[in-house]
Amino acid sequence: GIALDNQIINKNSTFSPCKGKFLYGNKIFKCWREEGHGKLNLKQAIVQSCDIYFYQVGLKIGLKKFLKEVKKLNLTQKTGIELKDEKEGFIPDFNWYKKKYKWVSPGYVINLSIGQGEILLTPIQIALMTARIILDSVPKPHLLLKNFKKQYIKGIFSKDTKKFLKEAMIEVIENPKGTGILAKIDGIKMGGKTGTAQNPKGEDHALFTCFFPADNPQFVVTVVVEHSGHGGNIAAPLAKKIVEWLIKNNYVELTNTTFNNKFFKHN
Repeated sequence: GIALDNQIINKNSTFSPCKGKFLYGNKIFKCWREEGHGKLNLKQAIVQSCDIYFYQVGLKIGLKKFLKEVKKLNLTQKTGIELKDEKEGFIPDFNWYKKKYKWVSPGYVINLSIGQGEILLTPIQIALMTARIILDSVPKPHLLLKNFKKQYIKGIFSKDTKKFLKEAMIEVIENPKGTGILAKIDGIKMGGKTGTAQNPKGEDHALFTCFFPADNPQFVVTVVVEHSGHGGNIAAPLAKKIVEWLIKNNYVELTNTTFNNKFFKHN
């Protein structure tokens, strides 16, 4: 989104093909898919979750610019949800790197560009970010439905970028090559994104976040499964079960009767 809004890349941009590994200086950065993805454009890279494509996007943005633009998005502040122990997230700024390291390598942006490295966000912050990507404004989250005075949080990215990212996230689930294919529900169009959260103390955490229905988003479901690997394999099927439960228990207004009838015919 940052790269698109700043005209650093466009939706047709391509980079060196993904061969499963990316060499920067004397360090090798891997893609989750060992055999690689080949040459991709931006939408294909989002759909197939190609790490190496986004390493190259990050380098093109540059570390200073990346950190400056991410800070503008206000992703790390507490959401204000009624959880006593809610924590702030953390995304470093350039001064943090200067204090921590004698020399700040431009390559630090490589891990940051796929949401790893020093980035820390809570599940509710990820859910809120998902909603802010696809909507112009989002109600401030609450734990219980009471007579709260509705407060709204502004969405992120431009109208054109939102439209493009929403379409790409739909393909993450709808496209046979999409990493979120295991969240697909016959008759319900939804969008999502898989992820893997690094864990320095053991196996990585699986992550999947999605919104639905795609034509009239009413819900965001974000699933984090600790110590369990890749989000598409573990977290996406769990998100699917939550979405199915919400639909079956009439929490969702399905305006498109084609989707509605097809879903209930099979369920």
